[in-house]
Amino acid sequence: MRLVASKRLTTDRLSELAGLNSGALYLLEQDNVVLAAATPEIPLGFPEEYRRAPLDSHPHIGSAITMQEPVTVRDTRLEAWTPAERGIVDARDLCATLANIAAVAIENARLFQQNAVREKHATSVISAGTPSPRPR
Repeated sequence: MRLVASKRLTTDRLSELAGLNSGALYLLEQDNVVLAAATPEIPLGFPEEYRRAPLDSHPHIGSAITMQEPVTVRDTRLEAWTPAERGIVDARDLCATLANIAAVAIENARLFQQNAVREKHATSVISAGTPSPRPR
């Protein structure tokens, strides 16, 4: 588990240092690339064909290996991708969109609950006709 956490920490910090919203760490196993970690984190249900793939279907990763330097893509919408790379980009974008929707839903639920507590407090204060401390 520590190795997994270390890989994830690596992608987190490198993305942060580079000023990027996301990053990925791939390992080379024979003629395949294996997604070892990513920022934001790849969900458990992420398709296996995007976690392990032939190196020749990923020229961006191949370029990083050949040049021995990171490959930075500033805007995934403008980049020329192979079908395999496009599938990964689209799947990650979908995951990010779903995560954002979930975050908004959680915040809305929290605000709704907070509002219900305040409404109940206001009703009890009005009914009693006396001021009392506001709930938090």
